[in-house]
Amino acid sequence: MTPAMAALECGKGVRVPPVHAALSTRPRRPRSACRAAVTAVAAPTPTGDDWSTSLASRLNELRGPDSVTDGSGLAGFREVAVEKLQTQRLPTTRDEPFRFTDVAFLKETQLVAPPAEPGAVDTEPVAIDGALEILFVDGKIVASSAAAAGTAGLSVQMLSEMGDSDTATSVIEMMKEAAIQAEQDAASNTTGPRGKRVVGSAEEVFASLNAAALRDVVVLMVDEGAQIEQPVHLVYATSASNDEGALSLSAPRCVVTVGEGGQMTLVESFVSLDKEWKGTNGGYLCTSVGLVSLADNAKLDHAIIQTHNKGATDKKAAAGKTVHLRRTQVNQARASSYKVTEADIGASLSRHDLRIKQLGPETSTQINTFTISGDSQLHDLHSCLVLDHPDGFCEQKHKCIVSSASGRGVFDGNIQVNKAAQQTDAGQLTRTLLLEPQATINVRPNLQIIADNVKCAHGATVCDLDEEEVFYLMSRGIKREDARKTLIVSFAADIIKELPAEDVRERVSSIVRSELADA
Repeated sequence: MTPAMAALECGKGVRVPPVHAALSTRPRRPRSACRAAVTAVAAPTPTGDDWSTSLASRLNELRGPDSVTDGSGLAGFREVAVEKLQTQRLPTTRDEPFRFTDVAFLKETQLVAPPAEPGAVDTEPVAIDGALEILFVDGKIVASSAAAAGTAGLSVQMLSEMGDSDTATSVIEMMKEAAIQAEQDAASNTTGPRGKRVVGSAEEVFASLNAAALRDVVVLMVDEGAQIEQPVHLVYATSASNDEGALSLSAPRCVVTVGEGGQMTLVESFVSLDKEWKGTNGGYLCTSVGLVSLADNAKLDHAIIQTHNKGATDKKAAAGKTVHLRRTQVNQARASSYKVTEADIGASLSRHDLRIKQLGPETSTQINTFTISGDSQLHDLHSCLVLDHPDGFCEQKHKCIVSSASGRGVFDGNIQVNKAAQQTDAGQLTRTLLLEPQATINVRPNLQIIADNVKCAHGATVCDLDEEEVFYLMSRGIKREDARKTLIVSFAADIIKELPAEDVRERVSSIVRSELADA
C-alpha cells in the first residue's frame, strides 16, 4: 500500500500539490468512498498456482480406487477442500513460515496414487506391549487389535463406518471448524519480505491437500470420566511410489475427543513400508493431520514418533525423497492437561505445524520435542501456543542435534500470553548441538507477554559439546569417541524419558544411538 493510499484509509486525506489541483476537474469523492476503494485494492481474492490447480484436478485419481464415497459426509468435506486447494499455492522461501524450509522441488515432482498392492507391514519393531494397536497403510486402516473395539469408555471408529449419524456430523463439523480456525490464524500471522503483510497464505495448502486426498479418518472418542489404562497406538505406514521419478501421496488423519474428566495415552508412529530406500523406487509425500479436543478436566498424554526411512540424499532432486508434513491442532477446555512428546528422526524432510489453544482457566500444556538431522535431512518444527485465560501453565522444551554438515534444523516456537492470562506460568527452552562445522540450525524462540502478572522465562543455546565435559569423562579413562557419544545420548535422553511407555522409550533410545554411531 502506498503512503497516499494508507492516508486515505486512515481518513486523513492527501494534500494535492497546487499544480495538480489546478489541472484536476473531477469532483472529490467522499472519504468513505476513498476508504472503500483502498480496501478493495488491498485485499484481492487469493488464487492458486499451477501446482495446486493441477493437483485439484487429479484428486480422484490420487486417492485411489478404494477411497470413501459413502454418506458419512466425508465426500462433501473433501469436495470443499478441493475447491479451497485451487485458491492456494505452494509455499516458497519468501513466505515467512517456510523461509528456511524449501519445498520448491515438489513443483517439479509428479504425485501419484499409493501402490495398489503395497505389501505386508512388519509392526514388530514398533509394537508396544499391551497397547491397543491400529495399523494404517497409506492412510487406510488394514488391521486393528480386537481389544481396541471392546475397551470400555473408548470408541475407535472409521468415519466411513458412521454413516449419516449425529456423531459423524459432529466430526465433520469439528474438521470444518479446525480448518476455519487455521485459516484465520494464518491470515493474522502472514507476513512477507521485510515484514510486509501479504494476501493469501500458502501455509494452509498442505492441510487442504490432506483434506482433499483423504481416504478415511480414524476417530477416537473417550467417554466422560473414562480412564483408558492401555495406550492407544496408531501405526501409519507409508509406501513409496513404484516410479523412481514420482512421489506417492498419503493423507492420514486422526480426530481425538476426550470427554470431561476422561484420560488417555495416545502414541502415533510414522514409519516407511520399506525400511530403506532401494534406489530404484520413488519416494512419497505424507501429509498428516491430527485434531484434538479436550473437555473440562480431560487429560491426554500424546507421543509422536517419526522414523520414516531417509530416502535419497540429493538435496535438489525429488526422486526418492521421503517427505512428512504434519499439522496438529489442539483445543483445551478448562483445567484440561495436554502433554505431547515428539521424536523426529527419519524422512528426507519433515515439518510439524503444532497449534495449541488454551480455552479455559487452570489449563496445563507441556511440549517436549527432539530432532536429529543427519546427512541431507531437514527437520522443521513450528509451534504456536495461545493462552487467553488465567492460572494457566505451559512448558516447552525443544532439543535438536545436527550431526552432518549437510543437515539442517529449524525451530520457530511462539507462546502468546495474552492480557487475560494473568497468573500464568510459562517457560520455553530450546537447545541445539551442532556436531559438524557447517551444520545449520535456524532458531527463533518467541515468548510474547501482554499480561502483567505472570511468571515467564525463555532461553536458547546453540553449541557443540562442552570440551570440559568431554575432558572430565576422558580423565576417568573413557576414550574421546565414547565420551562424546555418551554426552550426545544423554542430551537426547532428557526428552526421551518423557515418552509414555517403556517400549517406546527403549525403541527411540536405540534408534538415537544407531543414528549417532558415527557422530
